[in-house]
Amino acid sequence: MSSGHMRKSLSTLALLCAALFGYAFAQFPVGSGTNLDVCKYFENVTDVQTLTSHEYVAYEQCLYYFLANKAQHTNVRFGTIHPIATLPPTYAEDAPKSVKVQIGQITLQHFQLNEFLKDLQIVGYMQMEWEDKRLAWDPSQWKVDKLKIHAASHIWIPVLSSQAFDTSLRNDDAMEVRKITVSPRGNVSAIVSYSLKTFCDDTDFRHYPMDIYKCCYQLEPHFHQ
Repeated sequence: MSSGHMRKSLSTLALLCAALFGYAFAQFPVGSGTNLDVCKYFENVTDVQTLTSHEYVAYEQCLYYFLANKAQHTNVRFGTIHPIATLPPTYAEDAPKSVKVQIGQITLQHFQLNEFLKDLQIVGYMQMEWEDKRLAWDPSQWKVDKLKIHAASHIWIPVLSSQAFDTSLRNDDAMEVRKITVSPRGNVSAIVSYSLKTFCDDTDFRHYPMDIYKCCYQLEPHFHQ
């Protein structure tokens, strides 16, 4: 690449960056100093319906950081970084001593039976619900009826495994949290996709040649929980 083309490319890149920074500054007013104070800007919002899509996402992020900061101050005595994600809900003020996780709808999308190896693999998703008081907020202060959590690492989530932990590793079992929403009361709902495998019992020959396979799955908390 010639020096003339390189200077032209750099000039174009500089103009593009300047345009992006100008757009960001135009969207939100500048607070004290040189940093953008986006959450300060949202304090006067009375109707979230007036926000654009990217402003609403920023509004949700401000609510999340407000809750995370509150949890950090509440759990400062434990010396834990980001406790809203690393500590279970039992560390909240006036919280119960255990976390009750409810399994809602379970959907089976696909299954595969290997008659030679006598194992069954199932794929689908299920709904999990639990309560985390650290994620509750005042709707009169934050004008939203639900909060979308965009990453599972942002809050504490119950981790389940199929059967024993070592068996799950051998079977290549997998679970992934794909959708998390929170209500103002701190009720968390998550959609969890799963891919599980188990061994089957085929010793029942009473209906031969119509073989009957007994395949059981047992979900339990991860050994660290």
